[in-house]
Amino acid sequence: MSRRFSYLFVVMALSLASAACGTNEAPPPATGSGGSGLGNAGASGAAGSGAGGAVGAAGSGPGGSGAAGTGVAGASGAAGNGAGAGGLAAAGGNPCATIDSTLPAEPTIPKACAMVTASFAVTAGTPPDESNLDTSRIQTALNACAAGQSVELTVSGSSNGFITGPVHLPTGVSLTVDSGVTLFGTRDPNVYNQAAALISVSGANSGIYGPGIIDGQGGEPQIGSTMSSWDINGGGGDNPSIIRTQGATNFTLYKIVLHNAPKFHVQLGAAGFVVWGITIKTP
Repeated sequence: MSRRFSYLFVVMALSLASAACGTNEAPPPATGSGGSGLGNAGASGAAGSGAGGAVGAAGSGPGGSGAAGTGVAGASGAAGNGAGAGGLAAAGGNPCATIDSTLPAEPTIPKACAMVTASFAVTAGTPPDESNLDTSRIQTALNACAAGQSVELTVSGSSNGFITGPVHLPTGVSLTVDSGVTLFGTRDPNVYNQAAALISVSGANSGIYGPGIIDGQGGEPQIGSTMSSWDINGGGGDNPSIIRTQGATNFTLYKIVLHNAPKFHVQLGAAGFVVWGITIKTP
């Protein structure tokens, strides 16, 4: 079996919906309503851990009477160092309230200037036929599109696939790949010629939007050869990226799915970019 190589070069500025909600700030300290009173912690020592968190050194739980006063720390150990019931509630509520204000807003898909319909039905596990490439249809639509809008690749009945050679996004123009659509990159190195990428970007305010798929077919045999792009990379050769920006500004990648790049999935050379919610699948 041929040895496969795949390379990933992508710099991403992501806003993640996780437990920390994308914030780069620490959550507020856990401070309970401190108890009062002195004496032996005894049975009340366990309650001292109720909302103490890291700062419960003086009976910081809702019922901590004498957890660290002048008495002896009882069963709760070091006077409220535990995480008793209600401790999280006392921590100040939802940590998402402090999301970093410098994070970019979630992108929105630009209005479509044109819809280009798929030319064939994708057959899983079978490379598409390349006798009729969609390159010209896609590039013509991109060239005719106004800045601030996008060319939308859509399904047409049972057809949900495109096969293309290299295309270029004009300044301010974007490409949207609809749900259920797969845009395949050609396996023919002669079609790429000297192109460094399947999709190249060099202007301002362009983007590539999903939620559809762009498949570079890097693991499939190149046309006219038994070797794939990955085989050639492993032997010291070179192959195009799926997406390459050079000298671009304010570039956006949004919810696109990238499969099997001939080499790099994304090469970013941009002064300002947002990469949000993309998926990369490769062996």
